Amino acid sequence: MYTLYGTDDSGSCMIEIALQRCAVPWHRVDASSWQDGEGSEALARINPLKQIPTLVTPDGQVLTESAAILIHLGL
Repeated sequence: MYTLYGTDDSGSCMIEIALQRCAVPWHRVDASSWQDGEGSEALARINPLKQIPTLVTPDGQVLTESAAILIHLGL
């Protein structure tokens, strides 16, 4: 399963659409650099800069940057 770290009204919405179009299992963790909380703490563990969107692939690869994530999903 893919795990997407992001929040409403951010660049993660494009990734959500792409994941839906790919018809792959995924879930979103609400997280950002400007919000404190459990999701943001989890994001900091895998991406210390707390960049969103951050996508964790089913094999554990961590991807950042919307364009790179979209290219990965497109392939």
